[in-house]
Amino acid sequence: MSEESPAKFSVAFVIGRFQPPHNGHSYLFLQALEHAENMVIGIGSSNEERTADNPLSAEERKKLLIILLTEMNIYSKVLAILEIPDIPDDAEWSTHTVNLLHAAIPEVPDEQVVCIGNNDWVNRLLSEEGFTTITTKFCKREENEGRRIRTAIRNGEDGWKQAVHESVVQHMNDAAQVEAIQNTV
Repeated sequence: MSEESPAKFSVAFVIGRFQPPHNGHSYLFLQALEHAENMVIGIGSSNEERTADNPLSAEERKKLLIILLTEMNIYSKVLAILEIPDIPDDAEWSTHTVNLLHAAIPEVPDEQVVCIGNNDWVNRLLSEEGFTTITTKFCKREENEGRRIRTAIRNGEDGWKQAVHESVVQHMNDAAQVEAIQNTV
């Protein structure tokens, strides 16, 4: 963030599944900090793990996010990392998610929170709750897409490592998370 253009909002709320966190997410975090001084990150589908779309647990993803954000030198800007479960009812999901956000940052009024992302469903629901939302562009979507990265991991291809920060790749190997992804179908 430059000194000429100070952040308009106090907090950017960024929700993703982070399966695994990749360079597109890094770009998203930097975009969020262009609009706000700090971030709250929501780990979506936190109640899902060891499935094809959600192979990593919420706790595994949180550790990977902390590694990534620390390497990016922006972890100090993260006020909270929330676990947001899948709830099939839109109104219930919205209420639950907003309650989690309010519990994490009770002193910040909704007018000072901006929701940053490119998931139309999430942006619509949070907009309906009265939050400002900003849809971001994708960063090299053909390389930085979770589904493609997980498929490459399952197929034993090394190309996925170009789309994931080196420290995250190392931790995934050390923690047997690559193997966990390979074992999901």
